[in-house]
Amino acid sequence: ININTPPAEVPAKTDVTQKTPPLVNIPEINKLPANWIWYNDQEANVSYGYPKDFTVQAKQKVPVGIMDDVTATRFDIPDRFITGTNLGTDSAIFVYKNCVIRGMEQSNPKLVTRDGKKFTEYTKFDGAAGNQYNTTLISVRNDTTGCMNFVLYMHSVNAANFAPGEVVTQFDRAGLADIAYGMAGSVK
Repeated sequence: ININTPPAEVPAKTDVTQKTPPLVNIPEINKLPANWIWYNDQEANVSYGYPKDFTVQAKQKVPVGIMDDVTATRFDIPDRFITGTNLGTDSAIFVYKNCVIRGMEQSNPKLVTRDGKKFTEYTKFDGAAGNQYNTTLISVRNDTTGCMNFVLYMHSVNAANFAPGEVVTQFDRAGLADIAYGMAGSVK
């Protein structure tokens, strides 16, 4: 899916080959939430904020089946989201600059507005043997930075897979989504 040339509007139902999100203008942000820092992505020639307890790994392959053959900056989700929950340690936020969306072809894009900013969101859910793989791709584009994609990859395990008596809570999906949207909204 190429989002370089957006249509005037996105129809409610679109053909897989014609999924092109609209151009949205994301205002620049000069302030970040407390405990966030700026990441200067020199290869993409952009900056965006992220929580400082996330670990950054540059030039990582996005997991197979999500965005095949895409190299991205990986932000590992810290233990505060994983310990005592069903969230896997391989969960992360991947960020890459490209107007082509791969691996999300079966997802109907939807426009999302958060804090007055507009994004195009794609979602994908897969599962196997008690594992769940939830992927949310948040795409932003503006005239200055071009196309930026923030991929929230969440691998979780069904609670029934844990030993009897083991206390495991559902991970904070909404909190992770808020962080991914905050990162996308801070692009400058």
